[in-house]
Amino acid sequence: MTTVFMKSNSSNPGASNLQTPSEDETALFDMLAPRKKLARNTYRIATSHGFLNVVDQAFVSVTSFATMILVGRIGGDVELGHYAVGFIYLWLLLSVPNALVWIPFTVRIPRLKDPAKSRLERSVAWHMIAFLFVSLPVTATIAYRADPHNHAFVLCMNVFVIGMALREHSRRILMAEKKMIGLLFVDIPTCVVQLASIGLLSWLGMGQATWILLSNGLVALIPGCFLMILSQCYKHAWHSSKLDLIRNWEIGKWLAGSAVVNASSEALVRFAIVIAMDISALGRFTAAYSLPMMANPLIIALSNFLRVTSAHEAVEDIPAKLRPRFLRWQLVFVLIGVVVFGGIAIFGGLASSFVYGERFRGLGGAISSICSGLAISLISIPSEVYLASHGRTKTLLVASVARLVGVISIAAPLIYLFGLVGAGFTITLGYSIALMIQLLQTRKIFAKRNGGR
Repeated sequence: MTTVFMKSNSSNPGASNLQTPSEDETALFDMLAPRKKLARNTYRIATSHGFLNVVDQAFVSVTSFATMILVGRIGGDVELGHYAVGFIYLWLLLSVPNALVWIPFTVRIPRLKDPAKSRLERSVAWHMIAFLFVSLPVTATIAYRADPHNHAFVLCMNVFVIGMALREHSRRILMAEKKMIGLLFVDIPTCVVQLASIGLLSWLGMGQATWILLSNGLVALIPGCFLMILSQCYKHAWHSSKLDLIRNWEIGKWLAGSAVVNASSEALVRFAIVIAMDISALGRFTAAYSLPMMANPLIIALSNFLRVTSAHEAVEDIPAKLRPRFLRWQLVFVLIGVVVFGGIAIFGGLASSFVYGERFRGLGGAISSICSGLAISLISIPSEVYLASHGRTKTLLVASVARLVGVISIAAPLIYLFGLVGAGFTITLGYSIALMIQLLQTRKIFAKRNGGR
């Protein structure tokens, strides 16, 4: 682009007042141009939905990790075990609305405009409320079985589950509508208040898992209820809820089965630890598992990026490029898995006692076995994404069921013989079974698209 300057020429009034810049001025603008371009690109990246999503997920993951550290340091392995019961159950419970509420909402909302968009928001809000109401007896039963002598734990766990579920519902709605700034305004203050409340409980001598679960649930209720009210869900037309539920079921039924089975596999290992050992062993396993999960924001970012890329490649549908692209992504995920989880496996034993305290020394073997499983889980993401983008969601359900069967078959003997290390290898074997099935089906896709070659 040619740059011109407005400059008066007093020596020649009849001459044009446009004058070409001098060599020094041209050099200055040539020097500043790349910096301006860099600034524009940096701003564009910093305000992009993908980047803000990663930032938000990082805040949530760090807060979750910090909460576990505080519970472990304040209350020890027993209290961390009780906290893990609530966290694991929440993880298992939310797998259902994730597949039947949030994913269908994310798929449908870009195609709608007001007032249909607002109606769907109110509809899924009531689906979520109804689901939580139905799950209350199950939550109470799980809490009672975890600590039969602590009746306050039953009440506090219900508050925790309801609060965290409503907050997660609000987060997923904001993400689906690409309101990332609003998402950050919800999550960052909530995370700060959550950690501050735990510090206050510790100062008051109430650092038990029961009160921390209650505190986290109450803090999460504030943004969850506020956004529910903001969506005016109380104005909902009830007759449309049934139709929306049917449509959501059509979209998410296979994903729901796969999600519930996957979450059940994870939960089964934890509950097997409690049965074969005790609640303190679950606390130690939770501490060991939390260290490799520090890589969770990176994994989520890579997974989301690959899902978008794979969706575009599926639309292009160029068979000759399908296998090379998949192998390239597979190699990238293998290298990242080896580097990230290999490093955590090597230094995790030292980090556990440094992060959680001396009471959690000696977790190196458990961390290494967990890292092997999480590395295989990371490596399985490309095949999982490619199968989903090509409509093979039934295959993902089959792989999840095979993984669950494998975990059920070997969890008890491995944990009984090898303790927490055996629990880590149970997770590894389960992910390995699912990976083999996914790779075999992905290979069939390649063969079919390339004419059987």
